[in-house]
Amino acid sequence: MKVVLIKDDKKLGKAGTIKEVSDGYARNFLLKNGIAVIATPQAMAQAQKKKELDLKKTETEKSKAEETFNKLNKFKIKTALKFGEGDTAFGSVSEQDIVNMLKDRGFDIDIKNIILDSHIKTLGEHKAKIKLGYGFEPEISIIVEKE
Repeated sequence: MKVVLIKDDKKLGKAGTIKEVSDGYARNFLLKNGIAVIATPQAMAQAQKKKELDLKKTETEKSKAEETFNKLNKFKIKTALKFGEGDTAFGSVSEQDIVNMLKDRGFDIDIKNIILDSHIKTLGEHKAKIKLGYGFEPEISIIVEKE
């Protein structure tokens, strides 16, 4: 029996995929649990339309990630920390601070996408990577100066 998946399934594939499965498996599991529908011409056309929309969405997201990569790669941000005697920092620059600094400059980056070895507590230039998806990971510089 041919079925069209309406939900992602680990064994069969992504939603919108047309699969040939045994009649019993289709009736007793896939159809009953709402994972698939019988592959009628209407359901197959709808699945094809969904695939095209998903592909278009993926292309749009990838182009946005590439555009953001081009803007952020080698980007430099200056910030200041208070330092005591012996260059001991009062505080640090964290992932959240980087997100806030990027937001002030017009970038909307999620905190979990910032890759920082540890919080920055010293003067000078430090590197951080940002995961944008689709293989794009720009490296930015955070320059810490004395306040």
